[in-house]
Amino acid sequence: MTTKYCILVVEDETSIRETLEDILLAKEYEVISLDNAEDAYLHLLNHPKDIDLVLSDVMLPGRSGLDMLESLRGKPEFDLTPIILLTAKVEEEDVRRGIRTGADDYIRKPFKTQHLYEAIHTQLERYQKLRATQNKILDTVNVQDDLLESIAVINSHWVRAPLTNIFAALDMADEQGKELTGDDRRYMRSQLNALDEMLKAVAARVNGHRSGDSFRFRDLKLPLENTRVFAVDDDSMQLTLLKFLFRKHLPEAILRTFSDPEEALTAILDEDSRPHLIISDINMGDISGFDLIDRLQEADVVLPFFILTSSMHAADIERAMQYKNVYQFLHKPIDGHKLRQIFQPSSQRSGSMQAWMSANP
Repeated sequence: MTTKYCILVVEDETSIRETLEDILLAKEYEVISLDNAEDAYLHLLNHPKDIDLVLSDVMLPGRSGLDMLESLRGKPEFDLTPIILLTAKVEEEDVRRGIRTGADDYIRKPFKTQHLYEAIHTQLERYQKLRATQNKILDTVNVQDDLLESIAVINSHWVRAPLTNIFAALDMADEQGKELTGDDRRYMRSQLNALDEMLKAVAARVNGHRSGDSFRFRDLKLPLENTRVFAVDDDSMQLTLLKFLFRKHLPEAILRTFSDPEEALTAILDEDSRPHLIISDINMGDISGFDLIDRLQEADVVLPFFILTSSMHAADIERAMQYKNVYQFLHKPIDGHKLRQIFQPSSQRSGSMQAWMSANP
């Protein structure tokens, strides 16, 4: 038996109880045996997850097996627990009451050992399938709850904030009776770009239905001063552009570029040259950006990653959601102001127009 089930036997006649114990132990079941329903009920309440099946006599001193059955079925934690009733005589009313209350099977005493084995095996197999189905349903519900919560958070903050800022800028222009300036338009464009990114994240979240940590455009809490950044791309033109943008917009950062992912991997694994951040293209011949992440993780090196891509595909976003250390997608061609903003706190990125303009001289 791959699973060792525990069976609770409730029988007041010592000889029958001991016989049941011997029969069940012979099949390698774990057995707990009690001689009354009160003790059995209390044991079940205190150990609801330890008992896989209850085998109980109907006629017991004090509370009957039917009374215990009724009390157990009134508690949700015992909805699926198989309960087989033993009885010396089968009264029609007892059978009906047992069926109404939720008995899974009746076995008449004296019973045949093979009949008992078959009844127990059938109920345990059914219990295992029902439990697996219940867990699958719970997992699905948890995923849906997580998905709805993520969308609610995205909608309430990430989506609403850029829209609110755009409307505020338009309202301000209307109230002052002024035409929109170039700064106004650039500001609103930046907010629309932020909104576009968030909507793509929502789409990826809906398509992915991931229950784990979700991929989000999060703040990268790195110091601007002397931040070491490795950029990996087999397109030399993109690396040249990155060098130019870093010199202009992030001169305080230290950028090192690699056109060969293997060379980059060697440098990253060297503790003396290890960067704070890696910016990597997705498609680079034999080694993709995701392959680079995986190979580093195999070496127990987990560093923040920005994914560099010419187009954002849902499949790529869904895969990125599986990694806790993927923080951003950077679109080619990279915008210098965008590159500067992603190093700043979200309050500065999407706050007032003054904060945006101060970050974009």
